[in-house]
Amino acid sequence: MDDLFFAGTIAQARDVRHASSPFIDGFRYNLRTFTELLRERYDGVSLPYELVPADAGALTTRVLDRVNWSSALWTQFEYLCDVYVLDPATGQLRLYKDLPEDYAVSRFAAEPHYYTVALRWGRDDYGDVFAIERHPTPDRARESAFIHPVIRRYKGAELVEEQHLLEDLLAEWRRPDRHIEPLRALFDRDLP
Repeated sequence: MDDLFFAGTIAQARDVRHASSPFIDGFRYNLRTFTELLRERYDGVSLPYELVPADAGALTTRVLDRVNWSSALWTQFEYLCDVYVLDPATGQLRLYKDLPEDYAVSRFAAEPHYYTVALRWGRDDYGDVFAIERHPTPDRARESAFIHPVIRRYKGAELVEEQHLLEDLLAEWRRPDRHIEPLRALFDRDLP
């Protein structure tokens, strides 16, 4: 039925058993995003965004600041993401914060170049979490077991590249060799 929406525990259909949508600590972020989407749909208020320079260094800093400090991305891991859409007319990126990732991919499916940034858990095939083998090199970041940033590049609705950053037991993604340089290399390759 059109124009019928649900908020609350039932709203976790997209992230059941992943993020914290059924709890107040996650629900509040979903509600904030939901309100912005409804305002756009019914009141004509554009979805808010910030402009970010399409510069690899500036973008690396912005992405790492967000994954280190955004409580929405932390609480709603594997569900909410930030989206950086390259605007070819201005050469800048539009940063849309805290969107459900599946919604973001459908919303920006006509865009030729954009990134999603989210926090994700690694592999879940460990029988004993106290006996996990660590892989401390950036080239093996995809094998991280715990929460870590994942940056995905899309061309339209097609996922063309995925960059994992190494997990960090202190959850501080700031190390030059493990986090900054691999992310900067991705943006150096991709940005015009």
